[in-house]
Amino acid sequence: MPSTRDPRQVLKEARQIAHDHGCFVSEKHSGCSTYYLLYRRTSPPTLIGQRSTASALRTLVRKACSTH
Repeated sequence: MPSTRDPRQVLKEARQIAHDHGCFVSEKHSGCSTYYLLYRRTSPPTLIGQRSTASALRTLVRKACSTH
């Protein structure tokens, strides 16, 4: 039986990877859904992309930060 990862753990991992590579993650609540936005730490912050799930955000962070 395949194990599923807790979305909170996946989000924490994505935030840590982003932080280590000069980015940060912000949450945007819209109605009953949540969007995760990835920014690069510049002045002003540059939006890289947004995703609606923690696992999709983790994939975006890994691609944007060039980690495998």
